[in-house]
Amino acid sequence: MPILELLETEYLMEKNDLIQILSKTFQRLKKRDSYLFDINIHEDALSNRLAGYLRDELESELISVDTEYNRHGDQLKKYGLEGRSAVVDIVVHSRGNDDLNLFAIESKKINASQDDYNKINALVDHEFNYRFGVVLEYFSGRAEIFRRNENGLIVSEEIRL
Repeated sequence: MPILELLETEYLMEKNDLIQILSKTFQRLKKRDSYLFDINIHEDALSNRLAGYLRDELESELISVDTEYNRHGDQLKKYGLEGRSAVVDIVVHSRGNDDLNLFAIESKKINASQDDYNKINALVDHEFNYRFGVVLEYFSGRAEIFRRNENGLIVSEEIRL
């Protein structure tokens, strides 16, 4: 079964599909780009490489993988009461609408900040409608996956890639 299954006009992605694709692409990153880890390269370079591997797996006519994405439709992406600007490290989505916002990734080399968690929570919430949010720490291989449960509450689960 393919990772993404087209159901009418909506892709269905389950948590296990997300874990599978994250694990596969993260392992590819660690194997093919180990030199970048060895020289302690900036996290933006790692995110760019990971996004490339995600493109290989997921990109289609409907789904795009973008880095440093800061748009909600054609407007700046802002969240929270203070209207904080949201530049997201990696998004897997349909550009220009919220119909197919599959997942967003905020990444750090070592320790994610509270701002990273707040941003991911905002993206998973109803305004932006991402099915999943991920906070990823490259050097530990730790990822926390956020989603809305059946009651509309945001829940999370930590995994190792």
